[in-house]
Amino acid sequence: MKDEVRKYITLVFFVSLSFLYSISNKIQAQSFVYVCCVDKSLYKINIDNCTSQLIGYTSVVFHDIAINPQNNTMYGMSCYGNMYTISLTNASCNLLGSAIYSNSLTFDSYGFYYIINSQTLYKINPITVLGKNMGQLPSTITPAGDLTFFKNKLYLSSTPSTLSKLNTSNASLSTNLGNFLFNSLTFGLTTVMPENQCKEVIYAFPGKDIYRLDTTVLTYSSLKCSNVVPSGILGAASFSEAVSTSSVKLGSDKTICSGDSIILTDYSTSPADSFLWQNGHKTNSIIVKTTSTNILKKYWWGCEFSDTIDIVSIKPPTVNIGNDTAICINDSIDLFDLTNSQYDYYIWQNGSTTDTFRTADTGLFFLTKIWRGCNNSDSINISYKYPPKVDLGPDTSICISTSLVLYDLNTSLADKYHWQDGSSNSSINASVAGQYTLTKGLLGCYNSDTINISLSYPPFVSISNDTFLCENRSIFLELKDSSAQYLWSTGNTDNLIEITESGTYWVIAHNRCGTVSDSITVSECQCKIAIPNAFSPNGDGLNDVFEPKFDCHFKKYNFKIYNRWGELLFDTYNPFESWNGTYQFNELDPGVYVYIITYQTFQDKTYHLKGNVYLVK
Repeated sequence: MKDEVRKYITLVFFVSLSFLYSISNKIQAQSFVYVCCVDKSLYKINIDNCTSQLIGYTSVVFHDIAINPQNNTMYGMSCYGNMYTISLTNASCNLLGSAIYSNSLTFDSYGFYYIINSQTLYKINPITVLGKNMGQLPSTITPAGDLTFFKNKLYLSSTPSTLSKLNTSNASLSTNLGNFLFNSLTFGLTTVMPENQCKEVIYAFPGKDIYRLDTTVLTYSSLKCSNVVPSGILGAASFSEAVSTSSVKLGSDKTICSGDSIILTDYSTSPADSFLWQNGHKTNSIIVKTTSTNILKKYWWGCEFSDTIDIVSIKPPTVNIGNDTAICINDSIDLFDLTNSQYDYYIWQNGSTTDTFRTADTGLFFLTKIWRGCNNSDSINISYKYPPKVDLGPDTSICISTSLVLYDLNTSLADKYHWQDGSSNSSINASVAGQYTLTKGLLGCYNSDTINISLSYPPFVSISNDTFLCENRSIFLELKDSSAQYLWSTGNTDNLIEITESGTYWVIAHNRCGTVSDSITVSECQCKIAIPNAFSPNGDGLNDVFEPKFDCHFKKYNFKIYNRWGELLFDTYNPFESWNGTYQFNELDPGVYVYIITYQTFQDKTYHLKGNVYLVK
């Protein structure tokens, strides 16, 4: 029994599963099945007439066999967990390698095979030898039989003589359907498609017998053949076992752009005898260029499988970012799609996906507009245009009560003029001081220049009041208007002259705004000193200090104040310093005080003045 030989061996996927084609032509409609037996025999059984044909003896005992519909090759799982290919002509075996130990094996129409190790269901890719764990079977199921597909569902015959329906997405949701009515250990289970009718029949193989299962209640059955082989059956397989798992896969509905095409093909890898498209084509692929509903029918073992895909051809979106243009240097321009057509997103030439693209550069710019996978593009070439040159000249001045015509000294073309006062003439009359600006335009580009106008006046001449010239002294007459030219009565043309003699002197000053003159009389020095005889330092602002008055300059000067006892109260050498009636910051009493003034003129004559002054309050 299978349970007696089921032992764990290394859980290793077999490393090579070459697609060996033992049958060169597709087996057509039939009711044949293949069984492996306890005595290593391999039989081909005609279920319709319950006859069996010995193919040969395998080199090892196989717990289960299955035929891969992708290459019509039989595979067997040995009692030691090794995977073999088995010849359908002489039962010779070819070891492929070690696999996950299992006593159950079957293939789907895509060439994936399913096995059970202990309570775990695996789906294995024979090319990559990568297995997917489909989950743990519930404890109500005891694997020890055969796997087969029926109506695209996976079934397991297990001990003790039970049938289970396995969930290939989550094995833990598999269900035990109950016991077979014949109530004996069943290791073989397979599906056949007799007479090319696309009508599946599922058979169980307990011992040496064959039972046909009821397609409504699978645990119900009827004896089809008895003692069909001399030894107990361990596994069963047929070429049509996986037919119900076949399908057509055209993919999801697609959108193509006008003028483009798309290849529609069956992406499923399940075998087929023939194909038929709605337009009569009989290949597995067609080329579609227009909006259409496409149906592909695939026929295998007399069964029809189909899928539908809708192709919609749409026009590319319209896009327009304007005609080629020029921008003023240092300006920028916003580029955007001028149409209102639908879109999913934009792509500018630099990869930007914004609706608007701002640039201050020149060159070729383009926008690609994408809608529902279709795209269209537009481009625009941007160049520079330059503003006109403008020159009002350097800052200048005008004489008071005159004016100056301002205009552009540069003769470059212009189509617009604008002055700071709003004038649009090419020139303007400036009569007041200020800043004048001309903005000059050409083809929408502008440039400006500014000139500052100041006012100029006739020369200002004011020599001085008439004055005295003391002996051996000189005076200087200076004029400070740097804009003027001078002519003195002495013939001198400098702005500064020295006077050493008395007399009348005149000067004439001239600049571009006019001519003026002035004169001065210089008399010989006669020093006069006026000395008050009383003062009242009471803070009323009148005669608060005692000071001599004079109209000449001194070479030396001394002014002293004494009281009646000869005590010195005030002493200064400064002709312009006065006495405020105090001594050592203390106010003195009213009374009579003595003054002595000594001075020396520039003629080296020394004079002494002495007198009394009354301090009153």
